[in-house]
Amino acid sequence: PSAAGKRGLKKIVDREHNLKIWCYELANDTNSIRMVNYHLNSVPPPLCDMTHLTSINLSENRLKELPPEIGRLVHLRELDLSFNELESLPEEIGQEVERDPVSGSVFISQFAQGGLLMLEKLNVSNNKIVAIPQTFARLENLNEFEFDNNLIEVLPAGFSRWRMVTSFSPHQNRISTVPHELCSIASLTELNVSNNRVMD
Repeated sequence: PSAAGKRGLKKIVDREHNLKIWCYELANDTNSIRMVNYHLNSVPPPLCDMTHLTSINLSENRLKELPPEIGRLVHLRELDLSFNELESLPEEIGQEVERDPVSGSVFISQFAQGGLLMLEKLNVSNNKIVAIPQTFARLENLNEFEFDNNLIEVLPAGFSRWRMVTSFSPHQNRISTVPHELCSIASLTELNVSNNRVMD
């Protein structure tokens, strides 16, 4: 490559190396990671090995996908992924799954285990997400789930297991039907389904 190309490549390598060091150093001092507007195109791999973390904020980046390894963060209580470019969410957030190494197809065991089951706050607003994985029904400690301004058309069944959720916001998606089981959640105080395709 040209001299300019080599300098550009060095900046990328240095940046990734510094991010890795920064992640490790910060994680030694706190249970929280905040990397807002870092122009990240992917989740720094070291994050998924920091299983003691309880809070991660990766909002306002350029993330297009999340690694399945994010399911290792079993102590996570808060996860903010808003204002990225995510098109999907991994099943592993809700539980461990098996993936075909060739096709990438997902096989969900009937014996559910793993996942971010301690998660209390999840914000994936302002992305391009088209569906919520069925495994999310296992996130029974959720208090707040925000996924405004996405491309979601269907809400999966199983939300009745969320006995602690107080705020559920699917504002500005493409949802046409709201599951009746949402009405059975006694703790729910805020439900915003405006700017969807819901019929009265």
